[in-house]
Amino acid sequence: MRRSVATAFTAVVIAVSGVLPAGAASDRPLRVRYGTDVDSILVPPGTHVLSYQASAGRDLVVRGQGSAETCILVAEEGRGIIEGGRLGSGRLEISDVTLTGGAGSTGTDGALWGGAVYWGDGGVPTATVQIQRCKFVENHIWGGPSQRGAYGGGVGLYNCGQVVIEQSTFENNSTDATGSHLYASVSRNIEVTGCTFEWDSGDIGARGLIVINGAMTTTLRECSVTTNAKPLGLLAGIAIGSQHTVLRRCSLRDLDGSIGTTLLIEADLLTEVYASVEMSDCEVWVGGGVSGGESGLVEIDAVNMDLTLHNNTIVGTGLQVNAGRVRNGTVSHNVCAYGRTGIGGRGRVNLSCNVFWPLPPLVTADLDSTANRVADPQFCGVEQGDLTVRSGGPCAIEGSPCGIIGALGVGCAQTAVLRSTWGAIKARFLPPSRE
Repeated sequence: MRRSVATAFTAVVIAVSGVLPAGAASDRPLRVRYGTDVDSILVPPGTHVLSYQASAGRDLVVRGQGSAETCILVAEEGRGIIEGGRLGSGRLEISDVTLTGGAGSTGTDGALWGGAVYWGDGGVPTATVQIQRCKFVENHIWGGPSQRGAYGGGVGLYNCGQVVIEQSTFENNSTDATGSHLYASVSRNIEVTGCTFEWDSGDIGARGLIVINGAMTTTLRECSVTTNAKPLGLLAGIAIGSQHTVLRRCSLRDLDGSIGTTLLIEADLLTEVYASVEMSDCEVWVGGGVSGGESGLVEIDAVNMDLTLHNNTIVGTGLQVNAGRVRNGTVSHNVCAYGRTGIGGRGRVNLSCNVFWPLPPLVTADLDSTANRVADPQFCGVEQGDLTVRSGGPCAIEGSPCGIIGALGVGCAQTAVLRSTWGAIKARFLPPSRE
C-alpha cells in the first residue's frame, strides 16, 4: 500500500479531524466506502487531510456534503490529494469540495502531475472525469531540474476519454512547467463550462494557465480567465492544441498586460484531417484596454481548418490569424481596438462587419471584404473594463445591416430626460400661485 506508511496499488485514505466552519457544532471524519468497482469518499463540512491513490482501473466518487466553501480537502505535505493516473484510471467524479495545498503526484514518465488531482489512463483513453462546483486553491507543483516536467498546478489529466468540468473555480495554482491551473493531454473530448480561473500570484506561471494539448474536441463555454500580476515566463493565458476548438461567451482579462499571449489556438494537423476553430461572443481585455502593445496577443493558427470568429471584442492587444489553407473562413462582427490585426496565409476568408481601431488590418490572405470600418468603437468605459458600446456609434448604427457588432452590446446608461410642458414644470417646481 502507498500510505504515509504503506505499499502501493491499494486505495488509501488518510483523514484527520478538521477545522469546522463558523457556527458548526461538531466535526465528523471523512466517510469512505469501498465497493466492488467504485470507492466513494463523503466529505462533511470541515477541513480534512486527504491523500488518495486509486487502484488500477477503479472508479472514485468524492462528494462534499455541503458546499465547496465548507467542505475542504488539504493534501498531505509534499503530495497530491487524488492520484489515479499511474496505472490506468476508471471514472472520477468530484463535487462540492475545495482542494488545496496539493504538491502533485509522480507519473510513470517521471514528471510531476496535478497539484491537487492527477487522473488518466496509460493505455486506451477510456478514463472519464467529471468535476462540478469545486474550488482548486493554492496547489503548487515544482518540477525543478530533477524532474522531467510538471503538468497542471491544479489539475493534471492524461489520456482521458471524456472530461467535463463545470461551475468550478481555480485560484492561484501554479507550476514551473505547463498549465498553472489545468493541463490536459491526449484526451478525446474536453468540456469546461461556467468556470472561473484567477491568478494574481507572483510565482512562475509556466506556459499557460490553461493548457490543452492533443485533444480531439475542446469546448470552453461561459468561462472567465483573469490575471493581475507580473509573472515570470507566463507565455499564455489559454493555450489550446485541439482538432476542434470552440470558445463561446468567454472573458479573458489580463489586467496588467504582462502575459505574452492571452489566447493561443493552434493545431498542427495533416492535410487530410478535418479541423475547426470557433470563437464567438468572447471578450479579451489587456492592460487597461488602451495599451496597444504587443503583449497579450490573440493568436489563432488556422492552418488546414474551418475558422469562425464572430461577435468578439478584443481590446488592448492584437488579433493575429494564420489562415493558411483555410477551407471556410469567416471573421465577422468583431471589434478589434488598440492593437494591430493581421490575417495572413493562403486561405480564403470572409471579412465582414468588423470595426478596427486605430489601424486597419494587415491582410495577405485571399479576402472577401464587406462593410468593415476603421473607427473609434466608442466604448462606454474602456479603461475601466466596460466594453459595451454607445448607441449610434460605429458598433451600433441604427438600421445598419450589420446590426450590433462585438460581444457585449449597447451600454452607457443615461439619466432619462422627462418631456413635459412648461405648465407641468411650473406645477412641479414653482410654489403655488397666491392669487
